[in-house]
Amino acid sequence: MAKNKTEIHVTTIFDGELDATDVFVSLIAQKHSRKTDKDYLAKPQEIGYNKDEVPSDRVPSGLCG
Repeated sequence: MAKNKTEIHVTTIFDGELDATDVFVSLIAQKHSRKTDKDYLAKPQEIGYNKDEVPSDRVPSGLCG
């Protein structure tokens, strides 16, 4: 079974507060966490349908407010 090879290109400037290990661990964590976030985000048009209209996939209940 072939392993996936991940290639990450990074340009960074060290200011002396963090060492290289901390910086690269943080960058790798950000890179991989973004992949999973995209899977679970709801699309804005699904949430923000027309606020003045009943969604077309729902039948009105017949109750008057």
